Amino acid sequence: MKMVKALIIVILALAGLRLVLPLAVKSYINASLSKLPDYEGSIQEVDLAVLRGGMALKDVRIYKRPQTEDAPFFSAKRLDISWKWVQLFNKSFVGKIELNQPEIHVYAHADGTKEKLSKEDLKEKAKEQSRIIKALRPFKIEEVKITDGKVHYTNVHKQPSIELHVSSIQANILNLTNNSSLGENGTASVEITGVPMENGKLVFKLMLDQFADSPKFKMENELSVALVQLNDVMRAYGGVDVAGGMFNMAMEFAADEGKFKGYVKPTFDHVDVMSWDKDKKDPIKLIKKAALGSAKELLKNQAKDRLGTKIPLSGTFDDTKIGAWEAALSLLKNGYVRALFPGVEGSIKLKDVKEVSRGG
Repeated sequence: MKMVKALIIVILALAGLRLVLPLAVKSYINASLSKLPDYEGSIQEVDLAVLRGGMALKDVRIYKRPQTEDAPFFSAKRLDISWKWVQLFNKSFVGKIELNQPEIHVYAHADGTKEKLSKEDLKEKAKEQSRIIKALRPFKIEEVKITDGKVHYTNVHKQPSIELHVSSIQANILNLTNNSSLGENGTASVEITGVPMENGKLVFKLMLDQFADSPKFKMENELSVALVQLNDVMRAYGGVDVAGGMFNMAMEFAADEGKFKGYVKPTFDHVDVMSWDKDKKDPIKLIKKAALGSAKELLKNQAKDRLGTKIPLSGTFDDTKIGAWEAALSLLKNGYVRALFPGVEGSIKLKDVKEVSRGG
């Protein structure tokens, strides 16, 4: 009889813990989010699977301080985290992360409202972030999986205002770690696909050595989008728009031993920059479009109605101690302006980097 009573008490205690623990975890996370210096946020619900080593956070929202926009900087319908208890008891984290319907909203600041960092400041900030990551307890995220994600960029300070977005983002990121003791392989891989501006195509691939003395990676990126979807950008920055056509871009880079080599290929297909009926009352805009159209006729591949070029790029990193992630993202950002025929060639290999001279 005593045994039965003890068993009932244990069961009731476990049931009570099962009800209370998620509320306690939710309260702790929300309190921690409220203490962040530059961000604030909340989660609405927590599900725990203690024995298995897992936790699900539902309706996650993170806002930038001060909160001036309606949409959160980051949100996710569900964030699942799983871990291995053995490594956790050894003061290391090894696990997986899955994000369902995450969204990121980026809003441009008005000119002059935000201090611009110098190149040296940005480098120092990147180094500081790398130092913080390395100083954390050893971790290895075996997989980050993103399902049905979205990224939005909005600039209301341009005329007309600009709204760019990529939807249906699917991503797999493997083997993120800050400590070589958690596995012999220090190579992280990233594969991302998405749909820019409703009907475009985005493919991004990256292989990166996280423990190389200098940046060592192989990166590929392809983008395709209808030009009419970019008319607000072209009106805001160039004062022209198009009636039809496609923009395609491909880039490929490899880096090793402080050097990099690659190419960028922007291509414009079947571009129609003239819309006489709309612009005959605005001669200045008409002249701009006529000039753009003339350049297109001079430079395009007549057989395919294609305007494009291939720009090879090679050189050395100013700071060979720059982190591999920062170096790869820097090349991606600076390369988004070039190209010939759409599609990755597969012609850039890590061994090609060794042929790049230190002089560029």
